[in-house]
Amino acid sequence: MKENVIPHIVKEFNIGNTKVKIADNYCKDKSKEVDEILNRIAMIALQDYRANESQKG
Repeated sequence: MKENVIPHIVKEFNIGNTKVKIADNYCKDKSKEVDEILNRIAMIALQDYRANESQKG
């Protein structure tokens, strides 16, 4: 994580004597990018499925 960035803590818990803090700074503003990636994956999978089905006859 970059220096001087305030972490956006979404979860805190303890494991024994260790305090764990989960921050989502890296991915919290990525939903549009994730949707675009998933759409590309879906299109590739659909093209492959259609190609396989057309080979079957």
